[in-house]
Amino acid sequence: MSNKSNSKMDMRGATVALAVVAMLVASFGVINSASASSPITITSDISSANAMVGGPPVVATLTITTSDTVYRAMEVKLNAVSATGVEWSTQFRNSDNNPIADDIITIGKNPDAITVKLLIFCDGACSAGDTVTYSVYGQSDPKFYPGGAI
Repeated sequence: MSNKSNSKMDMRGATVALAVVAMLVASFGVINSASASSPITITSDISSANAMVGGPPVVATLTITTSDTVYRAMEVKLNAVSATGVEWSTQFRNSDNNPIADDIITIGKNPDAITVKLLIFCDGACSAGDTVTYSVYGQSDPKFYPGGAI
């Protein structure tokens, strides 16, 4: 082979590699720009509490609001997740103190707000001196689908 054919082969390989890298970088840009901020905000009336082993649950009153002005209603799946890895029993209840089915609430347009209670029971792996931190998340449409089906 001559130097000219090697040069052409190297140039083609470099061009293909550059094109693949450019497509990869472009796909990351598309993926990152597709994310949107959530219209759901969750606030709590407490930031810490003491729980007694076998005692009554800790009750946090959560206020869920939305900034959405487009849709008539939005389903929100509530999740309480232990940041420390120690899981105690939790339950979401409505303002009438009834359990919320499947932890799913429906919220209307802005300025709608819903109040729910998060009950945290000191049970199972609960002993004196334990510290558990919970975070509460709300998954909203279109990212949450009941039953996991799209």
